[in-house]
Amino acid sequence: MDKGLISFSILKRILIHTFINMGLLSCGGAVNLGGTQINFKKQILQEYNIELLRDEPYIFQARGENGNYFYQKLRRWDIIFTGGLYHAEDHSITLHKLIPGNFLHTFLYLGKDGDGNGYVIELNQYENNENLSDTMSVDLTGSLKIDAGIMIHSIGKDDNISKVKDAYTINFGNKEIYMAKRLNKRFLKKINKNKDAIFGRIKNDLKNNYPYQIPINFDLTKIYIIDDGFKNGSSCTEYIYLLFEKYAKVCLNDIFTSTDEFLNYFKNDPEGKKAYIPAKKNFLTHKDIYLSEFTENGFTFNYKKPYKGFCNPSMKNRGIATPSKLYHSKYLLDI
Repeated sequence: MDKGLISFSILKRILIHTFINMGLLSCGGAVNLGGTQINFKKQILQEYNIELLRDEPYIFQARGENGNYFYQKLRRWDIIFTGGLYHAEDHSITLHKLIPGNFLHTFLYLGKDGDGNGYVIELNQYENNENLSDTMSVDLTGSLKIDAGIMIHSIGKDDNISKVKDAYTINFGNKEIYMAKRLNKRFLKKINKNKDAIFGRIKNDLKNNYPYQIPINFDLTKIYIIDDGFKNGSSCTEYIYLLFEKYAKVCLNDIFTSTDEFLNYFKNDPEGKKAYIPAKKNFLTHKDIYLSEFTENGFTFNYKKPYKGFCNPSMKNRGIATPSKLYHSKYLLDI
């Protein structure tokens, strides 16, 4: 062989490597490397190799609070907020009754795979059921229990969120509101600097089925607010807060709803008054528990010993991190 010429096999490998790095080579969710295929959805959704995700923008079709549709260009670490349900027939105990505000849930955008699919994580119930009455209960210790934890989802390719029929892909089409916001530049710089540590935590939590924790429990006279860091699980919003606090020293201290705000919501808000735990799920008193009746029945709010983290060194009683408070945080920007 002429030493001045590159063999066909070497040239082939160089071209494949170049195309992969450019994101140009894909085939139905898999990349062929000389007979070896990388199935991105399997690698990410089943084996949790999220380090394969690229920091690439995603064109997201959003739906605002007034029902209008518009597009947002998502970047890594953007937070998607959802609210309301079009198809919630049983309103006895759903998220939009337990949580104050228009926004009820959060997702964190992580990036795209080599086939152009975007990915998000969330903490939610494992079963595909918007009504929590099937999975929520009160155990004998007074703790609220739910079969839920951390999950990762594909959101499909750009502008495909409402069209995709793939079983692996989440669809926001049954939500009244879905839109995203972005952390300010100073915070993003700190988070990106610590990306490997944050990704490592997320990957480990996905592998170990990190649980969802409802941040209250109660006995016969007291309701306790739980603020214990990562220890026993997190809510969807608290998890995002803890990731950024622990690994990037980013403090979002204006995202907590106080006990007084919760009491006012359950007592006076038309939606808050409807929230209750059915008797069949209440193994403590075996009666329906309406949150609006707590104070009337002598219940008082109390705090368990708060978590001492970077953003709360004095262990101040802060309340509960909620999606609507996060959405309106002064540290988040419109996209």
